[in-house]
Amino acid sequence: MIFSGASDTEAREASKLLNKYIAKGKRFEMKIVREKRSLSQNSYLHVLFGLFGAHFGFSIEEAKAHIKRNLGCYHETNGEKFLDQTSKMDSKQLSNFIEKMRRFSSEGGLYLPSADEHLRDWAIYDNILKENESWL
Repeated sequence: MIFSGASDTEAREASKLLNKYIAKGKRFEMKIVREKRSLSQNSYLHVLFGLFGAHFGFSIEEAKAHIKRNLGCYHETNGEKFLDQTSKMDSKQLSNFIEKMRRFSSEGGLYLPSADEHLRDWAIYDNILKENESWL
């Protein structure tokens, strides 16, 4: 079951259930449920990957890999490096990743729009991606 700590009623229900499990010596698991990312946040991220790729001559997949490698977004398993998946990030993690990506891009000479700028000027960015879609 998922409870909200922001609701006094739900917090009391969760506390009762937890105490019940403890009294019975049961095993249980507790974890924080993070907010899932929104479709608009996901769409914005892919526009940024596309703009980066169009500017630096990468496909979107190449841009993703290049950015993740340079930002240290990978993990190692048995001595092998694997890129982390942005699809596994919650909204806060993804927001942090996007800000790092914007700084990294800026250091390379490309300004990537903020989310607000993207919403306001989406047609401009959409046209850039359409002009480059044959190799993105």
